[in-house]
Amino acid sequence: MLPLSAETEELIRAKAKACGKNPEDYLRELLDAGTARSRRPDVEGMRKIAEEIGQLPVLDKRPAREILEDIYELR
Repeated sequence: MLPLSAETEELIRAKAKACGKNPEDYLRELLDAGTARSRRPDVEGMRKIAEEIGQLPVLDKRPAREILEDIYELR
Protein backbone atom coordinates (compact mmCIF):
# COMPACT_ATOMS: atom_id res chain seq x y z
CA MET A 1 0.00 0.00 0.00
CA LEU A 2 0.96 3.63 -0.39
CA PRO A 3 2.20 5.55 2.67
CA LEU A 4 -1.26 6.62 3.88
CA SER A 5 -2.26 7.13 7.48
CA ALA A 6 -2.99 3.86 9.27
CA GLU A 7 -6.67 4.75 9.51
CA THR A 8 -6.98 5.50 5.79
CA GLU A 9 -5.09 2.34 4.84
CA GLU A 10 -7.40 0.29 7.06
CA LEU A 11 -10.44 1.87 5.38
CA ILE A 12 -9.08 1.11 1.90
CA ARG A 13 -8.28 -2.49 2.88
CA ALA A 14 -11.76 -2.98 4.36
CA LYS A 15 -13.51 -1.67 1.25
CA ALA A 16 -11.24 -3.66 -1.08
CA LYS A 17 -11.92 -6.83 0.88
CA ALA A 18 -15.68 -6.17 0.75
CA CYS A 19 -15.40 -5.84 -3.05
CA GLY A 20 -13.16 -8.90 -3.37
CA LYS A 21 -10.28 -6.84 -4.74
CA ASN A 22 -6.61 -6.42 -3.99
CA PRO A 23 -6.17 -3.22 -1.87
CA GLU A 24 -3.53 -1.80 -4.23
CA ASP A 25 -5.75 -2.37 -7.28
CA TYR A 26 -8.75 -0.89 -5.49
CA LEU A 27 -6.81 2.23 -4.49
CA ARG A 28 -5.48 2.60 -8.05
CA GLU A 29 -9.07 2.46 -9.36
CA LEU A 30 -10.13 5.17 -6.91
CA LEU A 31 -7.19 7.37 -7.84
CA ASP A 32 -7.77 6.84 -11.55
CA ALA A 33 -11.42 7.76 -11.11
CA GLY A 34 -10.41 10.89 -9.25
CA THR A 35 -8.03 12.35 -11.80
CA ALA A 36 -8.62 13.67 -15.27
CA ARG A 37 -6.24 13.05 -18.18
CA SER A 38 -4.53 16.33 -17.32
CA ARG A 39 -3.81 14.86 -13.87
CA ARG A 40 -5.98 17.51 -12.28
CA PRO A 41 -8.59 16.35 -9.78
CA ASP A 42 -11.86 15.52 -11.47
CA VAL A 43 -14.92 16.67 -9.50
CA GLU A 44 -16.97 13.58 -10.37
CA GLY A 45 -14.06 11.31 -9.50
CA MET A 46 -13.56 13.05 -6.18
CA ARG A 47 -17.25 12.60 -5.43
CA LYS A 48 -16.91 8.88 -6.21
CA ILE A 49 -13.98 8.58 -3.81
CA ALA A 50 -15.88 10.48 -1.11
CA GLU A 51 -18.88 8.18 -1.60
CA GLU A 52 -16.67 5.09 -1.42
CA ILE A 53 -15.05 6.32 1.78
CA GLY A 54 -18.46 7.25 3.18
CA GLN A 55 -19.68 3.68 2.67
CA LEU A 56 -16.89 2.24 4.81
CA PRO A 57 -17.27 1.45 8.49
CA VAL A 58 -16.30 4.52 10.48
CA LEU A 59 -12.79 3.54 11.49
CA ASP A 60 -11.19 6.86 10.61
CA LYS A 61 -12.72 9.72 12.56
CA ARG A 62 -11.22 12.36 10.28
CA PRO A 63 -13.44 14.20 7.81
CA ALA A 64 -13.55 12.74 4.27
CA ARG A 65 -11.78 15.89 3.02
CA GLU A 66 -8.68 15.09 5.09
CA ILE A 67 -8.68 11.51 3.82
CA LEU A 68 -8.94 12.76 0.22
CA GLU A 69 -6.10 15.19 0.86
CA ASP A 70 -3.94 12.28 2.09
CA ILE A 71 -4.72 10.35 -1.09
CA TYR A 72 -4.15 13.25 -3.50
CA GLU A 73 -1.01 14.40 -1.72
CA LEU A 74 0.63 11.18 -2.93
CA ARG A 75 -0.11 11.82 -6.64
